[in-house]
Amino acid sequence: MPPIITRFAVAPDGYLHLGHAFAARFASVAAKNCEGTLGLRLDDLDSARAKPEYRDAILEDLTWLGLVWEEPVFQQSDHVQDYQVALEKLDAMSLIRRIDGAFGQRLILDEQAASALVGPLSFEEWNDGIVEVQPALVGQVELSSGRMPFSPHLTEVVDDALQGVTLVTRTEDQKPNLHLHRLLQAVLEFPETAWHHHRIIADESGQPLTKRSNAPSLRSLRKDGWTAERVWEELLTR
Repeated sequence: MPPIITRFAVAPDGYLHLGHAFAARFASVAAKNCEGTLGLRLDDLDSARAKPEYRDAILEDLTWLGLVWEEPVFQQSDHVQDYQVALEKLDAMSLIRRIDGAFGQRLILDEQAASALVGPLSFEEWNDGIVEVQPALVGQVELSSGRMPFSPHLTEVVDDALQGVTLVTRTEDQKPNLHLHRLLQAVLEFPETAWHHHRIIADESGQPLTKRSNAPSLRSLRKDGWTAERVWEELLTR
């Protein structure tokens, strides 16, 4: 197997918690096992919530954990034009439907037209092997709206192409998006990636750790005397 390129992507809109540590380590180990490289991406398009202090904290926490990534750090805010180009390309191919809504016009992917354009597709998921794309599972996907100029579905596919990613690692709840993302790769003529999904880190009650559920941050654990080694040991029990 040739060396892979993977990435850890996170929004700088809060402090990292154990779930982020697991996801970052998972991507890093995948890269090392294949003599590959790890990239770091900051999903900072939401300027109202993305803060410089969170960006700095992310870099500090990942360094404390002993993780190493390729420079430079990829920031979505530097690539707005790339997302616009992708959106315009889909529009030029008549793959976008416009729907008026309460928050303005929404741009929806015409999944049937897109599927007819590229024909049968498949993707590789490291846990499941080769899987055929099922257009019916794509559904009605919003690519742009008044509230969100570029949807995460669009930006993720564009970002991975720009970063040269060959293996996407992410949480298992993202599996349903595989059919859509592979379809977008094909119509945008981007290189095909493979995917590897991992478990979600939960709290003692079984609820997934999230920033908005006030999951203990890595910064707070560090202040309480935790070491990076203790973080990895704790994750083995979750």
